[in-house]
Amino acid sequence: MTKIFKQTGMMLFMCLLAMLSLTTGVQAQESYSITINNDQPGHTYQAYQIFSGRLQTTDRNETTLSDIVWGSGVNGKDLQTALKKVSAFSSIQSASDAAKVLDQKNSFNLTKEFVNTAADHLSAPAAVSKNVNGAYIIDGLSAGYYLIKDQDESLNGYDAYSEYMIKVVGDVSMKPKTGLPAMIKKIVEYRAQVDDKVDAAFPNLLLEDNENDTAGFFGGEDLAYRLMGTLPQNYASYKTYKYIFHDSMTKAFTPTGSFSVRAILPDGEEEDITSFFKKQTRTTDRAVETDFVCEDLKAAGISDANTMIVVKYYAKASGDFNVGIEGNKNTGWLEYSNNPNPGHEQETGQTPPDTCVAFTYALQITKVDKDKPSIKLKNAQFKLKSPSGLWIAADENGKVTNCMAFEDQATVFKTDENGQFTISGLDNGPYTLIETLPPAGYSSHPDSIRFRLKSNLKHPQNYDGSTASHTSLVDSVRIITDSSESSFGGNGLMAKLTVADTRGSILPETGGQGSAAIIGFGLILAAAGAAYFVLRKKPAHQQ
Repeated sequence: MTKIFKQTGMMLFMCLLAMLSLTTGVQAQESYSITINNDQPGHTYQAYQIFSGRLQTTDRNETTLSDIVWGSGVNGKDLQTALKKVSAFSSIQSASDAAKVLDQKNSFNLTKEFVNTAADHLSAPAAVSKNVNGAYIIDGLSAGYYLIKDQDESLNGYDAYSEYMIKVVGDVSMKPKTGLPAMIKKIVEYRAQVDDKVDAAFPNLLLEDNENDTAGFFGGEDLAYRLMGTLPQNYASYKTYKYIFHDSMTKAFTPTGSFSVRAILPDGEEEDITSFFKKQTRTTDRAVETDFVCEDLKAAGISDANTMIVVKYYAKASGDFNVGIEGNKNTGWLEYSNNPNPGHEQETGQTPPDTCVAFTYALQITKVDKDKPSIKLKNAQFKLKSPSGLWIAADENGKVTNCMAFEDQATVFKTDENGQFTISGLDNGPYTLIETLPPAGYSSHPDSIRFRLKSNLKHPQNYDGSTASHTSLVDSVRIITDSSESSFGGNGLMAKLTVADTRGSILPETGGQGSAAIIGFGLILAAAGAAYFVLRKKPAHQQ
């Protein structure tokens, strides 16, 4: 019996030693998580374990990683070989040695070089993020030192990749080092006041006078546009920074040759950086595409992330413009470097497009008989002076092409069989209509006809780019004379003006026989006179 008790006691003791050995030699595995606070949707973050080890908390409440070995997310042997080419890591023999160098040097630049080197030797991610209540959660992680990155080719065009992040796990929360530029496009309204000078997308930018999202215009007029872009807050993380304004205009407009680019610094100072941009223009079946390209904004000396880049250019309204509600839309967007991590310098993203719209209007003239307005008069000829006092020239379809200084350069508009002609491509303002030749049998209109066109176009800073919204921007155009005012709606936004002429006088006749009888009677009298003269000249022998 005693022997049995001794054997049993020995077995229990051995089990206890085994349990103690197990408890002290192996720490219970815990699961940790990383929370990434990024309000931009659409990211997929991957966590790669660079170092594996035991997570401990010191007496000073510091989290440390001990018993360090290469983690599951890298090819440790290859990474160690690559690190030895960096002077600070030249003598390392293990993952633990590499970790000690990072700890002792405590250098931002060295840590960044380590992470960038590790990124070239990744194997498989330990876990991938999931979106929970607007945050990105990577969970199920064992203790270690992790590199967190966006999954390659996971973003759409409107975002930027986060800079590589590193973290020792414990449960941690972090914010990625990223940033997105923004871009807006504005058009200058020359003949109306714009009250609101702030765009919600750029609340700290006071726009220049009459810059907004809409404008009226004349055919042939040069319109001014501005493209404005910001920089990301992590701009300093990029070694080079590509910055390209893209602009798409309908064939209603043709960009002129000149443009300028300015950098507006945080203190309000401006620098001309036009020479660092090149302009590229191409024409498609539907549009004129223009790019303002800077291959490296940092080469232009731009170093502050709070700098704004502004392109100003002009475009001429050609004969292909739309008249009325349809409007003429022009869109811009920004292409930018969106991945600061080494080896990804050529990757780019783009901002959502921003659109402006320009409207122009039409005028229909109808020539009638003053006493009988139902009679429409053809072949009356007119010329038109613009609000600036210049003479209007138009193409064969009546679309305004230019405003000219001399009258002999003006287009002569002629009424058709219906007594009408139409001029398209007019904007707000006072006009003078001059009848240069009346219809046959009518007197010229005694005075120049003065009138004013006035639309109810609104000038917002938040146009959404949709044609469906145009009727909320403008739905009528008025024509105002000294004696009347009329409003005209409809998709064509055509104002109408009637001009009356007085028929010329027909002088009264007497006798009722007409001119033929008068002429015949005169001939008889002439013949009688001639006979009398002959009879008076008889020869002498007959006397």
